[in-house]
Amino acid sequence: MLDADVLLVDRFCEKFDLCWAIQTSDITPVVSGLYGTIYVFDESLGKLSLEFCPDELPDGWAATMRKLRQAKFDTVRDCSCGSCAAFNPDDPQQSKLALEIVGVTPVADSSAQRQRMRDVITAARSRMCKQTAAKLNTRQRKLAKQGILVDLDELEVALHGASSKYVCSLKF
Repeated sequence: MLDADVLLVDRFCEKFDLCWAIQTSDITPVVSGLYGTIYVFDESLGKLSLEFCPDELPDGWAATMRKLRQAKFDTVRDCSCGSCAAFNPDDPQQSKLALEIVGVTPVADSSAQRQRMRDVITAARSRMCKQTAAKLNTRQRKLAKQGILVDLDELEVALHGASSKYVCSLKF
């Protein structure tokens, strides 16, 4: 079963015959273009976001921001070194504008490439969960030897930070 973020990006790419890649730093799906990246902004709301550097766009900052406002994008960050704007992938006008700004083009045989990415991201996240379980188990044993009781939820936050997206089913 695929995670919500993978499904959201995959469905978006399927509509426009696009391929997506995996951001290796946090194992998330992204759509990369010439001028920026599209990624999941909010899984629960079903929103994607585009990230771009306004000064590098062919139309320039003012024209691009005007188009985004007219299309009712949610501006998340607006500065010269990088801007982000959230959009609804089910809105055709917003989706086409996002693809235009980021500079993404359709790819032949995109469905086979997307299937490969789905398999790869599933395997990568599975490995990450196994590594997390091993770290937690090792840490818990070390603390138990010292006579310290540990809450596994607190230990997971300590290992991965409070912003950890993925929760693994751990059995000890």
